[in-house]
Amino acid sequence: MEETIKVKRRCFTKAQKISILNEFNISGISLSELARKYQISSVALYRWRRKMNKESVPLFPDYQHVVSELEKTKKENEQLKKALGELAVEKQILQTSNEILKKRQMKKMFVSQKKSLRK
Repeated sequence: MEETIKVKRRCFTKAQKISILNEFNISGISLSELARKYQISSVALYRWRRKMNKESVPLFPDYQHVVSELEKTKKENEQLKKALGELAVEKQILQTSNEILKKRQMKKMFVSQKKSLRK
C-alpha cells in the first residue's frame, strides 16, 4: 500500500498576500523564486496576482490617503483626550461635593441626636 503524505495547508491573510506580491514588484525576483522563498506554489502566486487585479486592490498603498487618515485619527485622539480631561475634572468636582454633603448630613444627624438626648 502506498502511504499518502498529508501536507498542512497554509492560509495567508489578504495583507500577507499583498506584502508578498509587493515584494515581487519591488525586488524584481521571479515569481517562482518568491514561491520557493515562502514555500508556496507559483500557481498560487499567479492566482493571487490575478485576483488582486480583478478586485483592483492597490498593491502599493496610497500614501496620501494613509496620511490623511492619520491626520484624522490624530485630531480625533486630541478631541477624545480633551473630553476625557473634562470628564475627570467633573468627576473630581462631584466627588468633592458628595463628600461635603455627607459631612453636612453627619453633622445634622449628630446635632439632632444631641438634641434628642437633652430632652
